[in-house]
Amino acid sequence: MLNSQTLSQPIDPSTATPTDSLAETRKQEVVQHLKQVIEPILKNDIVSLGMVRNLRVVDDYIYLRFYIGQYQHHLQEQIQATLSPLSWCKMSF
Repeated sequence: MLNSQTLSQPIDPSTATPTDSLAETRKQEVVQHLKQVIEPILKNDIVSLGMVRNLRVVDDYIYLRFYIGQYQHHLQEQIQATLSPLSWCKMSF
């Protein structure tokens, strides 16, 4: 039987479920792919430049917020092309 003390204790990260582990592995895989996208003017990858934010992997979907300037809209297509080889990804948003 659970008491109120048991319910209020923090969750131990070492007891993460396999789903959490899979999502984290996929997130790292996405980051490695996104590091291949180079911003041509600044000559650095979009992850290092901080252009990719709020990256989440939920099931077979990738969600991210991409911060770009007025002349960087072509990078969106490049990101889609970079993520398309991921066999598990149904769609990125």
